[in-house]
Amino acid sequence: MNLCGLRVQLQSLQQSWPAKWPGIESVVQQTLDRMQQAYPPTREAASLALTHCMLHLAGVIEADGVSKAKLGKEPGYHNRLHMAQAFVSMSCLLLTQRELGAKPLNSAYAHRELLALLAMLAHDLFHPGLQNQAQGEIEHIAVSALQPHLDFFGVSTEDQTDIVGIILQTDPTLTAAVHQDCQGKVFDLADTRCLCLLAVEADILASALPDLGPKLTQFLAQEWAPHYPQAAQNLLLPNARAGFLKHQALFSSPASVRLGMPALVQAQIQEALL
Repeated sequence: MNLCGLRVQLQSLQQSWPAKWPGIESVVQQTLDRMQQAYPPTREAASLALTHCMLHLAGVIEADGVSKAKLGKEPGYHNRLHMAQAFVSMSCLLLTQRELGAKPLNSAYAHRELLALLAMLAHDLFHPGLQNQAQGEIEHIAVSALQPHLDFFGVSTEDQTDIVGIILQTDPTLTAAVHQDCQGKVFDLADTRCLCLLAVEADILASALPDLGPKLTQFLAQEWAPHYPQAAQNLLLPNARAGFLKHQALFSSPASVRLGMPALVQAQIQEALL
């Protein structure tokens, strides 16, 4: 999948929200089907546990979102749309990394892809629509909510440790450190630090796109307005997007570079300075 194809998918999700929303279960299933086109679905128990947990979790997320939406309590940004866009973005980064990888695609490689996808799906589970008051506060909410599902589906202890580690690294204050931690290293999905890098990129990829980002910023401002009115107003200032692009929209993985994300972000920064 190239950047053009990804943008079409992300645009379609955003345009469907919320009136024609297909359901995050459908998004997850279609994405897994796409990922498995290159090789038969694995029948190994550890990978099946990840897949079954992921599909179940999608139903949990959808039901929770629908319930909160009826009460007017679903977050304006950290909602099913964001989770779906981040999940699809992660799948695109993984597919692109396949093209770049020197190693042959096998069951062990596919297992790491599934692990990354499950972590991405769960990274904002039950997000309260607030800002962290301590490092990892909201990410720990997601981890705590995910734990019973990991246990129920028999996800291995080793995989659980990696999934938790990835989710905790999606705290926005850690973004620069995550990128720095992978500088100069061989990119390998077996290294959880590399999966963390893909996660922080997938988390903000849609917001970094010029056609989708401004509207997503409005969604975040709506989410913050009842709790942080000044911060919500600041998000909508003319220089706010340039600040986001400079300091948060970081892309350094081989996959994101191949997609052209760093160049796309830099072009937007230059345009903002004109």
